[in-house]
Amino acid sequence: MSEAVSTVAEGATAAVATPVEVVPDASAIPMDEASRLSQILSVEGFDHDKVSALTEEAELDLLQKTMLTTGLMAAQENPELLKVALDKVREALGL
Repeated sequence: MSEAVSTVAEGATAAVATPVEVVPDASAIPMDEASRLSQILSVEGFDHDKVSALTEEAELDLLQKTMLTTGLMAAQENPELLKVALDKVREALGL
């Protein structure tokens, strides 16, 4: 794993060290919303502004938000890094 991938992965892992349950039950998400989240949280459908807004609106502590947002910014031009960063966002959001 490259140093950049390792740094992003470590930072993102630290950001989700204390996950906050945003959605108590995944079945409680309306299908349209689940579909939208699935799309923007994928490498193919990634939208930095929408994922950043989603992260900012989530009930996460400031450190988690900062680490996730920083990881996304660093990874947005590299699909391998982006996948790791998006996985960490989904994990932090309980999705």
